[in-house]
Amino acid sequence: MRVEEVKRSERKKGRFLVRLEDGDILRVTEEELLRFRLREGMDLDGEALEALRSSARTSAAKSQAAAIIGSRALSKKELTKRLVKKGNGQGDAQAAADWLEDIGAVDDAGYAAALARHYGGKGYGPARVREELRRRGGDGGEYGATTGRPRRVGWFDCVASRYGCRMQGTTDVAFTVLDVLGYLDEIPVCVGYEIDGEVTEEFPATYLLDKAKPVFKKLPGWKCDIRGIRKYEDLPENCRKYIEFIEERIGYPVTMVSNGPGRDDIIYRKSPLAG
Repeated sequence: MRVEEVKRSERKKGRFLVRLEDGDILRVTEEELLRFRLREGMDLDGEALEALRSSARTSAAKSQAAAIIGSRALSKKELTKRLVKKGNGQGDAQAAADWLEDIGAVDDAGYAAALARHYGGKGYGPARVREELRRRGGDGGEYGATTGRPRRVGWFDCVASRYGCRMQGTTDVAFTVLDVLGYLDEIPVCVGYEIDGEVTEEFPATYLLDKAKPVFKKLPGWKCDIRGIRKYEDLPENCRKYIEFIEERIGYPVTMVSNGPGRDDIIYRKSPLAG
């Protein structure tokens, strides 16, 4: 089968449209483009063509799965059924659900939920969510004020945060929603991504994000309510260690700490990283 045209999708970032001589158009990722070495005028034999079609179908199912769990919590079984109803084959739907489980999008109770990072239009990311965190967040939980839809929440991601600070020319960091973590015995912090068996602390190219698995460092919790505290030195020791660990990892000064939903629930601190 001859590849007639390869062009970048105008609607989906990181996606390419591959038009075959039979008129079929496959939507593929940059990773698939490189793996199959796709280019205009090349000929695909039967085995390569089937592998490409299968990979494109699975990628489409993954994108749909990520969008689905971005707005509601579902069991893996329910997610698979929903993907099949959207026109995906059973195998592709199962592969997408398995992928979400592999990257930590299914929690210990077996429920798929939204993922922590929402970067560059991607609806999925390595650091998984906990529904308990969503319930405790803000005044009425982490839900959209207008739509009521669940927000993407999860463990702190040092890799994405450091990259975001770097890209935005950050001078100071405001650390928010710290008070909701007070019930936890230990708190995971994402300090790296494992991709193809190798761990990196650098934010990867977009097409590698769906391969990334979080590498967590677990820190001890402080097991108390910190709302109402106004001085940094009055925070529990483990709470301060949590802030300072993240500050060191991202490399930018944390000068404001939010410990409640109110406008006055802000602690100002002098960071050793501040100039």
